[in-house]
Amino acid sequence: MLKSRIKENIKAISLVLFIIASAKFASTKVIIAVNQSTSLKGKIFLGIKGSEVSRGNIVIVQLQNNAHYGNARFTKIVTGVPGDIIEKQADNFFINGEFAAYAKKNTPKQTPLQSLEVVGNKIPENHFFLTTKHENSYDSRYDSFGYIPSSWVIARAYRIF
Repeated sequence: MLKSRIKENIKAISLVLFIIASAKFASTKVIIAVNQSTSLKGKIFLGIKGSEVSRGNIVIVQLQNNAHYGNARFTKIVTGVPGDIIEKQADNFFINGEFAAYAKKNTPKQTPLQSLEVVGNKIPENHFFLTTKHENSYDSRYDSFGYIPSSWVIARAYRIF
């Protein structure tokens, strides 16, 4: 009961924020993203289109024909940028020598996962390596998600709630 009321409140707040942001900033520059997973702290993010993206930023991306999620939008952290050195040791990923993420073998429902195959040792031009700290996050550590082209980045995101 309480959980459903919280969800309803989040939806209502999201709608109000979207209307305010649209009216104040014009919807071509601002978007609201609702994070439906627990992979990031926060549930509601304000996205600013056209902002420069760098390592450590939160971004909203639009997947393209993803095998599992189609054209869904995801909110993730930029862990690696073009030209960064990426290494994979077993299923551990390192960016510029620093641990970035561990790729699990299976989802929580025991569906097999294939970790990203690292070809070369640099993140390609115009691509990002995106992760979150959550162990069950679906992100660049997996082959079906992979490096994300910069053209798929919709906005830089800022946590609201």
